Amino acid sequence: MSKKEHCRYIAPPEDWKEKVVKGQGWDVRVIESRAEKAIDELQSDYLSQARADLENLDRAIEKSKTASKTELDEALREVHRIAHEMRGQAGTFGYRLITQIGTSLCNYIEAAQDMDSVQLQAIEIHADAMRAVISQNIVGEGGETGKEFLAGMQDLVAKTLNK
Repeated sequence: MSKKEHCRYIAPPEDWKEKVVKGQGWDVRVIESRAEKAIDELQSDYLSQARADLENLDRAIEKSKTASKTELDEALREVHRIAHEMRGQAGTFGYRLITQIGTSLCNYIEAAQDMDSVQLQAIEIHADAMRAVISQNIVGEGGETGKEFLAGMQDLVAKTLNK
């Protein structure tokens, strides 16, 4: 290339569109439909994973309840990590209430100072609420039940952080 020539046009091959979209075209409705179908197929996998995550969360909470002061931070980081992952996955599959409870739990762990048995119990209550959502298959924001869960979480957080 000469100094004056800054770029050069390269013509794409004739069949480039077919190669890029594999013959499906650029119909957004088709793409959206395929994505929704894939998510629906993964829905049952999500519930199994959520149950496994809750078991891991329970173990991490139990570990934090028996941890020494030096081990407590690490145990709570594990509780936070699991809750953070659960809240992210839940939104993808329509469990917005899990996302909201998980967010409350993560924020609670971040805000708590000198964690005591009352605050550890508040963490456990968050996990119990998430378990109830999964066991009752409460999708979306959960209607009135969801509002009650969230109001209870907010009240719990306020009472146990500001003691």
